[in-house]
Amino acid sequence: MDFEEKKKNVRISVGKNIKKYRELKHLTKAEFATELSKISNKKIARSSVTSWENGTYSPDLALIHYIAQILDTDINNIVESNFTTDNHNFVRNQVVLTDNEGIRYTFLLDNEQFEAVKQNLIDISKNTFEVKNA
Repeated sequence: MDFEEKKKNVRISVGKNIKKYRELKHLTKAEFATELSKISNKKIARSSVTSWENGTYSPDLALIHYIAQILDTDINNIVESNFTTDNHNFVRNQVVLTDNEGIRYTFLLDNEQFEAVKQNLIDISKNTFEVKNA
């Protein structure tokens, strides 16, 4: 794969990620463009969002932080692409924790790590529930 093809694949991946998280937030392209314009102090058109999502263009690097902020996700989730090596697909699971002060911590875990965290959280919630009802 040559350099231009790699760039194209990155554009497509970033675009798909933006679309996925935008749709999860139930934002139209126009609403997303308006929000992005407000917090970035740059005029962003709905057509720009369309160009990003279809992989024609990538958003300016300076906008990635704002995009992640609006879409309530980590920057890595916007710029990351699925990758394959040695015929193994690496799947990442996202765990987001928010502390009492509202600070968010995002963790990308492989399947084994994710299952361990999930089981620990289930165990903790069972213990908390049992203590409160005792």
